[in-house]
Amino acid sequence: MVYIPPAALIPGQQEEIRTGGAGCIHVVTEIVAAQIIVTDLHGVPAQMLYNAFSEDAYQYMERGIYDLAFITLQDYTQPLPARTQIRPAYAEAFVVATYRELPNENGFVTTECLEEEKEIYVAWNKEFKAWHADHFDEQISPYVYLEHSSLAAYLLRDDYWTFTPYTTGEHFRRKGAYIYELKEAPPHQIIYYLANGNKKLAAIRRFLDLLDKRLGSMPEDKVQSFLR
Repeated sequence: MVYIPPAALIPGQQEEIRTGGAGCIHVVTEIVAAQIIVTDLHGVPAQMLYNAFSEDAYQYMERGIYDLAFITLQDYTQPLPARTQIRPAYAEAFVVATYRELPNENGFVTTECLEEEKEIYVAWNKEFKAWHADHFDEQISPYVYLEHSSLAAYLLRDDYWTFTPYTTGEHFRRKGAYIYELKEAPPHQIIYYLANGNKKLAAIRRFLDLLDKRLGSMPEDKVQSFLR
């Protein structure tokens, strides 16, 4: 059974999708993974698609609970088992998402038009946090501070705004949000994958190939796959 967490689906369309076999997959970019499973993963052994913090994913991989994990946090204090590989999967640009039209130049905005007290702040990674500290007044509190992005979709409304990866931004766009690029953009977010070399290696490789194909259909300046 493949279980897709609610954050990966449009409200009202939460469902379970059944395939054969067993395996565990943790994915950060749930929307992309959900699309792959719904449209492409027919007959590929898989058991669960989980949503968790990178630190938890490391621990689950250590214990053999996950076979494949996608993470944003590359550094981990504990050594991983010899069976576990870590590789960069893809890089993804950040965009600004809001339901309020902002002053822009061909879709590009500046930090000056972003009201800091209206920000839904997500601590994406240490590079993003360092960039944000350099470009915004840290003395001004955002509307809300999130360690995980799942709640951002529910809080984004009216004139609030947030930084979000490109693929999630396109999901917001389809729901009616305005999506803008920043002239001085944050560094691309790099997603890494952990894989346990075991009897499910063929299924893992199949999933990565499908992910690479899906990423390859996206604009190269927004998403760059390292899976080739």
